[in-house]
Amino acid sequence: MLKIKYLSFFLMFTLLCFSPLSWALNILFINPAQKGQPNWDKAQELVAIAAQQLNIKVIYKRVNEKKRSALYPIFEALEDKSTPIDAVIFMASSGDDNALLFSTLEQLQLPFITLENSLDERDYKNLGYPREKFSYWLTQKGFNDHESGYKLALSLFKEAERMFPPR
Repeated sequence: MLKIKYLSFFLMFTLLCFSPLSWALNILFINPAQKGQPNWDKAQELVAIAAQQLNIKVIYKRVNEKKRSALYPIFEALEDKSTPIDAVIFMASSGDDNALLFSTLEQLQLPFITLENSLDERDYKNLGYPREKFSYWLTQKGFNDHESGYKLALSLFKEAERMFPPR
């Protein structure tokens, strides 16, 4: 539950980063999970609510179940010329697709934000960090799982003390 709160905060903050008041945007949001995964289904619902409030159109795609890379759904959306894409939000998974994906987004001058801390040291060595090698890679919104675990444990202890007060 705590992770959903952080995720929703980051996603709404991310949408706010793309929301100038003078024009509407078309943002491509790549859901990194298949339908039926509660955290990401809820995240997509929250993105839809925030986008509506901010007058942002969001195009939703999901990663392929077998190939978890965001590369294919992003390329598929870019090929569809019926809706221009102004920015992309996705979870970069560790692997070889990132160099091609990041380079393509950079060449197209499409701002992008990556979600979660799913890249490893080898990826960072090749890609750098946001705005280091790719100027259109605006930021990476991640979560501190250790802090989240600590806060969850703390809240569980407090609830236990409330339910079973010391005597």
